[in-house]
Amino acid sequence: MKSIVTKYALTSGCTLVDGEVSMTDGKKWLAAEGRGSVSHDYYHGNDFHLTKVEAIIRVQEMADKLRASLTKRLAAIDKSKTKALKQIEGMDL
Repeated sequence: MKSIVTKYALTSGCTLVDGEVSMTDGKKWLAAEGRGSVSHDYYHGNDFHLTKVEAIIRVQEMADKLRASLTKRLAAIDKSKTKALKQIEGMDL
């Protein structure tokens, strides 16, 4: 069954793979033909999707989560910069 792998969507991109979808303990996973010297690649949960709509929704979720994380990190950088500049202003040379 063809599936869209979104695991690396925001780094190396999405890929279309052909493999077998299975369920174990209520969790879905995909065993796809491996690349290179690997015989199989395995994907679990939200790492692969059977429809384009599911894949699009997942990529949007991933991008939103990354954007929120980066926004928080940028705020922390600005706070550190402000603190460092105030320290420098208070120094006598």
